[in-house]
Amino acid sequence: MTNPTTSEVAIALNGFIDAHADAEVAIAALCDFIRTRHTDDTGSCRQRCTAVVELLETDAKRAAQVMHHVLRQPRGEFLACAVDGLACLAAANPVSPASALTY
Repeated sequence: MTNPTTSEVAIALNGFIDAHADAEVAIAALCDFIRTRHTDDTGSCRQRCTAVVELLETDAKRAAQVMHHVLRQPRGEFLACAVDGLACLAAANPVSPASALTY
């Protein structure tokens, strides 16, 4: 397990920069970044999710870009992505990832 670099996290969030970009593609790319190939590797998933949350907490502009796209999605699609991408965080970390959704 290695922590993702800030540039790796920024690249994962690049799909949210353009306000007219395909929100579904941007959200899927973020979920792909967070999700690991090994279902038992919850530590890496947790590290990636934490890195995304930490970057969004320190970059209000990027957080607003992400929320712009997330809020444009039907609730079901967003929740499916969130459950898929963040489930291992919730399982491995008793602290709720809800702070990731407060932007």
